[in-house]
Amino acid sequence: ALKKTSIFAGDPAPFVMELPAYHIPSMKGVLIHMWERARGFIIKAGTIIFAVCVIIWFFSSFNITMDMVDDIEDSMLAGFGHLISWIFAPLGFGNWRATVASVSGLIAKENVVGTFGVLYHFGGEELSENGDEIWNLVAAEYTALSAYAFMIFNLLCAPCFAAMGAIKREMNNGKWTAFAIGYMC
Repeated sequence: ALKKTSIFAGDPAPFVMELPAYHIPSMKGVLIHMWERARGFIIKAGTIIFAVCVIIWFFSSFNITMDMVDDIEDSMLAGFGHLISWIFAPLGFGNWRATVASVSGLIAKENVVGTFGVLYHFGGEELSENGDEIWNLVAAEYTALSAYAFMIFNLLCAPCFAAMGAIKREMNNGKWTAFAIGYMC
């Protein structure tokens, strides 16, 4: 019936290729493919998270004159955090540690946890299963409401830089990309 319409009129194509027969993938092939993808992701994400934690440690250990600090409040990182923490104050978590963790979360969301580990000095120490050692430190800086606000903001705010790049590529428009990222924040 479609051959009689003007759109499909004309000589038939001389070469027709058939699709190959469909075969259900083997379990071994699926598992190997899953392992390769997961391994690649873990290596890439682990490298980024490790690098950011090292950078966070460096800036939290040295001041502007490159002298090692005894108190983290005197570090370059604390200075940077204090400089921009006013942006997050209306959200309920305007302290510098939360600010730095939120900014590092733009590199990868997993960095928020790693940054807190470095900033509260529990990166290399053994914590109990329920984390009793750090609850007093966290409770001194957050109320229940500000802690929930921090978690919700970091859950819903702009994704990592790689995802922002994908948004830019898909939207193909800088204004709409900025709107989408601003809307998420």
